[in-house]
Amino acid sequence: MHGAGNDFIITDNREGQNAKGQNQIAELARRICQRHYGVGADGFLCVENSNSADVKMSYYNADGSVATMCGNGLRCFAKFISDKGIVKSKSFRVETGDGLKQVEIKIADAECSMISVNMGIWDGRASVVMVTAFDKLFEAVFLHLGVPHAVIFLDQKSLKPKEFSQEFVRKYGPIIEKNPQFTEGTNVNFVEIIDRKHEKASTWERGAGSTLACGTGACAAAVVSNRLKGLSPKIEVIMPGGSLWISVMNNNEIFLEGPAQLICKGIF
Repeated sequence: MHGAGNDFIITDNREGQNAKGQNQIAELARRICQRHYGVGADGFLCVENSNSADVKMSYYNADGSVATMCGNGLRCFAKFISDKGIVKSKSFRVETGDGLKQVEIKIADAECSMISVNMGIWDGRASVVMVTAFDKLFEAVFLHLGVPHAVIFLDQKSLKPKEFSQEFVRKYGPIIEKNPQFTEGTNVNFVEIIDRKHEKASTWERGAGSTLACGTGACAAAVVSNRLKGLSPKIEVIMPGGSLWISVMNNNEIFLEGPAQLICKGIF
């Protein structure tokens, strides 16, 4: 499945029938996410049993590393478990590495569904970090939304929006991700503001590289844009793979809405 071009392979592993233990699942993730020798995907999701929610989502990046949360992945996961009848309701809770998430199927369709996720409450903490990568000095706003994010606006004196491209993201993203100021590494989001309700964003994802969309990245961009740049609390974030809609509430609660689309089914 994919959510705005961010693609995932999902399997029902509630009985441990496809992989047992974190090491085995991580190895399967690396193999199956390879785009030439496997199926190819940005991430691998397992459906598992939960003692605290309707179901549990375990998420692995393409390199086999564990991630606590993925907004696009959670929407695709929600479509999968709904389509499979693993959950019967259109509104349900999913256990993730970042806590329990409330999910609602807004529009159910066999091919493409529209899904809303309550991403939780941002703790309000953010810091400004200066980062050098090759020939440029970047001012990044760093915050944590399930996973670490650095948000870089392309209206800085040292940057020009016309430079904004996937090549730009692939050149500077991996250097910024590994900057020692980010002790866990970081996702890197390059953001260009269009108007009060629209912005463009492209993300270099920690553990996955340049992706067509990033749900938590879109949330991070929207939060910082609303709180620091005065944009609307409801923002359309246009990413290379499509649009995501983010709502930032007065209490810092964040809602992410966007598509989840079936690509294919198969046996690996």
